[in-house]
Amino acid sequence: MPPESRTRAPHVPADPQAILASGLLDRDWVGAQLGMVFNTDREALERLLEQDAKCSPHPLFEQSWAGRSLAAYLGEGTARSKVSPHPLVDVRRILDEHPQAARHTYGPLSWWVSQAGDDSLVPVPEGVRQVRWGHLRAAALEAAERRHSSAGVRRAHRSSRRAPTPTPDPPALPVGDEPLVSIVLTVHDDGPRLREVVDAVQAQTYSGWELVVVDNGSDDDTTAVLTGVAAFEPRVVPLTVPRGSTARARNAALGKARGTYVAFADTAHAWRPDFLRVMVGHLHASGASMAHAAMRVPDAAGGEWFRVVGGRREHLLAHDHFDLACLVVRRDLVTQLGGFDETLGGAEGLDLVLRLSEDARLRPVRRVLVDRTDPEEEDPRWTAAIVERHLVDWEAAGRRPRERGRVSVVLPASPDLARTVRWVTRTMAPLGEADDIELVVVGSHLPRHVELPLAMLMATYPRARLMATLPRLGAALSTNIGIAQTTGEVVVLARTSVNPPRDAFRALVAALDDPAVAIAQPLVTDRPGLVVSAGAVFGPGRTHPEAFMAGLPVSDAAALEARRVPAPLSPVVAVRGADLVRAHGFDVWMGDTLPEIELGIRLAVNDGAATVVVPEAAMVIKPRQLARLDTASADVRALQERWPSPPPGSDEAWAGAGFEVVGRRWEAPAGAARGPLDAPALAPRTLVRPRRAAVRQGPPALRWALDIAAPSGPRGQRWGDAYFARSLAEALTRLGQRVSVDNRDLRQRDSRDLDDVVLVLRGLDRVVPRPGRVNLEWVISHPDLVDAAELASFDRVYAASTTWAARAGAAAGVAVTPLLQCTDPRLFNPSRGEPDTGAPVLFVGNSRDVYRRSVRSALAVGARVEVHGADWDRFLSPDLIASTVVANEELGALYCSAGVVLNDHHDDMRRDGFLANRLFDVAACGARLVSDEIDGLSEVFGDVVQTFHDETEMRPLLADPDAAFPSYQTRLALAEKVIREHSFDHRAEVLLEDAVRLLAR
Repeated sequence: MPPESRTRAPHVPADPQAILASGLLDRDWVGAQLGMVFNTDREALERLLEQDAKCSPHPLFEQSWAGRSLAAYLGEGTARSKVSPHPLVDVRRILDEHPQAARHTYGPLSWWVSQAGDDSLVPVPEGVRQVRWGHLRAAALEAAERRHSSAGVRRAHRSSRRAPTPTPDPPALPVGDEPLVSIVLTVHDDGPRLREVVDAVQAQTYSGWELVVVDNGSDDDTTAVLTGVAAFEPRVVPLTVPRGSTARARNAALGKARGTYVAFADTAHAWRPDFLRVMVGHLHASGASMAHAAMRVPDAAGGEWFRVVGGRREHLLAHDHFDLACLVVRRDLVTQLGGFDETLGGAEGLDLVLRLSEDARLRPVRRVLVDRTDPEEEDPRWTAAIVERHLVDWEAAGRRPRERGRVSVVLPASPDLARTVRWVTRTMAPLGEADDIELVVVGSHLPRHVELPLAMLMATYPRARLMATLPRLGAALSTNIGIAQTTGEVVVLARTSVNPPRDAFRALVAALDDPAVAIAQPLVTDRPGLVVSAGAVFGPGRTHPEAFMAGLPVSDAAALEARRVPAPLSPVVAVRGADLVRAHGFDVWMGDTLPEIELGIRLAVNDGAATVVVPEAAMVIKPRQLARLDTASADVRALQERWPSPPPGSDEAWAGAGFEVVGRRWEAPAGAARGPLDAPALAPRTLVRPRRAAVRQGPPALRWALDIAAPSGPRGQRWGDAYFARSLAEALTRLGQRVSVDNRDLRQRDSRDLDDVVLVLRGLDRVVPRPGRVNLEWVISHPDLVDAAELASFDRVYAASTTWAARAGAAAGVAVTPLLQCTDPRLFNPSRGEPDTGAPVLFVGNSRDVYRRSVRSALAVGARVEVHGADWDRFLSPDLIASTVVANEELGALYCSAGVVLNDHHDDMRRDGFLANRLFDVAACGARLVSDEIDGLSEVFGDVVQTFHDETEMRPLLADPDAAFPSYQTRLALAEKVIREHSFDHRAEVLLEDAVRLLAR
């Protein structure tokens, strides 16, 4: 959602005349939302103002998205140019394409609406497919009308604080020799409460009943109480059955029942005296097949709710549960359907009524005739299972043909419109000639301000649709509804709780080319660069999942040898559509947090198919967005009930990642209370150590952590330290080492205890050595920040300056080894470009809030300098700044093709002889290089690199470079020397040799 919508503007009284004049009142749109037809705009406006934001004034204005009412929006003046009024409107785009819109009295959107025809392209934001206004408006009106047509069902779904208006009394009922209504009551160990239920039945004002009581294998005195009751009440029919399900006991009672109608009593509800008279009377008089009474429900706060179930099938599906004690139905209808489904372990009442409603309508009796006495509700998992049975036709889904090459994405919509919009636009944005993506968004009981804009957005894409369901469904059941409607060869199951992974779907789909693979999941990481989940693994003896490789550096997961894992653990997974439908999708009994894990276990056990993690398909989430996996999780317990034995493959997964399991322990989750009286939930943690090869030629394979001062995120990735560390890591990897680059946010990761060597690339941050590791420090910048105590705390110290190494080492009494900076010959070599074909004078580097000496001197002598870097706005005119950032992979081409490349050093670096990394990169390219004077320059580069002190010395170097610099052949010879003696590979060999020696010591 745009920033403007996060805070609501103060209330502004509506100006009817301004709203009408703005053109942002569409009376057809208002009428479609309210189910009305207006003859004039003023009629529509009056009704709109009465609704107080229950509908929007125009298809392209949504108050919740704009964060203000239409009156406030129209009164904001120029601020309207910065406010997004709708997910499908980019106000800045209107202004870019039509500058005159800025002068409109009521803002750019009003201007556009006044000019738009049916064929006008809507000014949609970037990433949204172009759509014509006539098509979009028609889709909006259709969605609004469809929503209003279900408004009665939505209202019927809600319980109310106010008692319903009573239904009039029915005619009097006959009382004959045979009972007109049979009451079914099942009891189990309910001796003390059985008498209360019988008393409530005997208190009924209608007496033409029989009470069939089934003792469902009680162990207490229920049998004796039932025998005594039957002895004094001839209308009580006792029945005893062995202990079994409630459905079986009720079916046994139905077999004994004689009445035309049947009602269901229980110990959790209390009938009022008029219950049977009113309910059976209405059925008898109207000829209806079944009826449901209103019920009073007390709440925890001491108040009460009143619940009435509507008559249509949609009403039944829209309820979270069904109170069978409020139902009276013709007995022959129940017996024709075979009674209750005995395969169910709960919610069999809801299932029965849903089956009954396929042929008959439930009559709502709006009189409070039942009081709920037991606050306990049905298990929501059973309710979800029953609703799925009646909403998802897996057989029909299995017959639906699947389009080869098509990828279907199923997404349960979030009440947070911005999250769902982000997923829709990023998922469908790559659509091109070769892309075949289908998007099915399932919206469960969405509010108007989410459903209608979302329906409009989906209408802009040819293979996207919104399924707005009436029931309040969980994510797992919503996903199954979407799966059954897909047509893709591969189905991606996703959640809006995380941001969509960019370009990840292709890699996931490609992993399913292997017929042995059933599920593919991305590598799930956090922003600093640690693994959040590479799948699910399990400890021995119990099915308690934990996130595989959680807390390890991403480099460990990227180096996976065997990518199979026992089960997936990710908000996004890809599965073949046919396999998914054959397995009937997610098991809704698992709840909404772990259905992917259960699906993976089920496919592995039943089909022998594997789950794989795809490191190339990475997605970033916050660790808390992953499912809870501690002992207090009800979904974990449900998983253990379904699969008591863990699936195989956990130890093999660790081995494939280069680790061996040495033990397991249970830990309290982060942030849990840890006082002496606290008993927090626990989560498992596998203890591992790196595996070592028994026989290996050459140096041993060690684990390295390269510690840098750069922060996490895209900004930190552009720091020079980050580029340097990545190149060094690649060089060490080529030597068989396992390397992770830790920015400052990863410095305290627990998994660093598994590393052998910690190499601190000393920049802005001082780093405390890690006990038990080989601790190396390489001072490559900011020498003023390093003191003697820091040097003494490391096992070995290197410095990118010969003079500083000698001076600092002598002062501290510590041996400091000179190790100059270096270059990556793969990126910097003479073959990257042709000399003198690019910028005559080039500088690449950030300003760092100073006017760099080399740039200032070059401009002072009239040179045309091309600058690439950030923070130059305060020093240079915009025409001199070619870009704010250059990819490291492109730098070599810039250096090779430049006439002259400029370089200078920070004062402390120049004073202490720290040769800049840029010197080695430019020299390796064979380019002409001008630098300020610094100790050690001539020893490394000879006279090939030219130096300057001021503008006087700069002028001849730039005026005639051919005369001022050595020949190209001489520069090529220097390039060969730099590549041979000052590469990252050479530095990696030195570091590895020293680390092995220190480890052996």
